[in-house]
Amino acid sequence: TTTQSDEPQQSSLSLLHPQLRAQQVAFQAHTNLTNAQLHMAGKALTYIADFCAKHKRPKPLYTAWEKIKEAGIILQETTLSTYLYALSTVALDNDNENNNHNENDNDNDNETLLTASDCVQCLV
Repeated sequence: TTTQSDEPQQSSLSLLHPQLRAQQVAFQAHTNLTNAQLHMAGKALTYIADFCAKHKRPKPLYTAWEKIKEAGIILQETTLSTYLYALSTVALDNDNENNNHNENDNDNDNETLLTASDCVQCLV
C-alpha cells in the first residue's frame, strides 16, 4: 500500500526514469558504449564520489555530475546522497576556509585535482 506522502515521489520517479533511459540510449548511440561499459562508468563515478567526499575534494564532482547527466546514468540512492553531501557540505566548508584567507592569496587548484594514483586508490 502507498501512502499519500509516497505518491509524489513515485510519480516523480516514474517521470524521471524514462527520461534518463532515453538519455542513456542517445548517449550510447553517440559513443558506441555497451551497457556493460556504461555500467562500469557509473561504478567509477561512484568510487570517485566516495573518494572526493572522504577527502573533502568536491571540485572533480562538478564534472562527474555533468557526465552522469550527459550519459543518463541512474545512480543508486546512496551514491546520490554522497554527491549531495560532497557538493553541498564539503563545498560550504571550503568556502568558509577560503573566506578566512587573504583575498590576494592564490587558490591552489592542484589540491582539488585527482591524480592517476588517486583514481587507482578509488578502485582498490
